[in-house]
Amino acid sequence: MLDGETKHWFQKFPSERAMLLNDIQNLKGNQKDKWQKFERLMPALTNIGAIYDKAKNMSAKHNMIRAVFKHNLTYSDGVFRTPFINDAFAHNCLSVKEKGLLFVEQPLVFSGINPLSSP
Repeated sequence: MLDGETKHWFQKFPSERAMLLNDIQNLKGNQKDKWQKFERLMPALTNIGAIYDKAKNMSAKHNMIRAVFKHNLTYSDGVFRTPFINDAFAHNCLSVKEKGLLFVEQPLVFSGINPLSSP
């Protein structure tokens, strides 16, 4: 007789295996058209401002801002401030700081999240 956990995995395993085998077969196929689509779309995907402008509603725009600045984005005295910026955008941090547009400020309390690593 099988215990509940073992029974669960014996039921789940065949479907997981089938999905993985399907993924392998898809990846073995010709990827040329997928790469062509990727190359065609890449310039649009790197223009975050245009993506933001094309967002359908304010909720979508807020979600984009939350994805970049996960913990609060404030504006005062002509400068944006945030305790955290997504690592994908960290490469721009120095240039916007030099322009006086954004300051990433270390939080005063330890939150368990490393805001844009700086020693």
